[in-house]
Amino acid sequence: MRQGVHAHVGGFAKAIAAGLGLRHNWGSQYRARAFQADIKWLGIRSTPAYVGEPECKADITEHAKIETLGKSTVELFRGLPLRHTPAEGPGFEAVSLVVVDFDNLRKNPGLPYGAPRPADPKLVTGTPAPQTGDPMHYATMIRRICDAYEDRWQRSTR
Repeated sequence: MRQGVHAHVGGFAKAIAAGLGLRHNWGSQYRARAFQADIKWLGIRSTPAYVGEPECKADITEHAKIETLGKSTVELFRGLPLRHTPAEGPGFEAVSLVVVDFDNLRKNPGLPYGAPRPADPKLVTGTPAPQTGDPMHYATMIRRICDAYEDRWQRSTR
């Protein structure tokens, strides 16, 4: 990396590569503190690839690791802060996650004769979709938001 920076910008100094982005995977060498500190010192923006990033071929998007993509997306949503009342500070009162299995080949009517045709979208009810009782499950979110608004309405009418 140091050789590449030197060759690209003609030196190696603090913030010399400001504005440059470095696309990389999630390998341990790229997540290492020393590596991250080096690129930060140089002014390089770290842009790690999304797990299961799509491989695009014309109008067709295929995901190499669709199961990992589904699980990582659900975990991303789990990190969102939830709240019951505005007094609890920043957070979302109504967030849920619905996982759908969708084959986007349907967008491409020019598939050659004999190519497999996509199935209709399917609601995923098993893993990685949130299960009943999980704060990210749709029905749980509806119950939670109804309870929260009912509590507020009862307090405001007292």
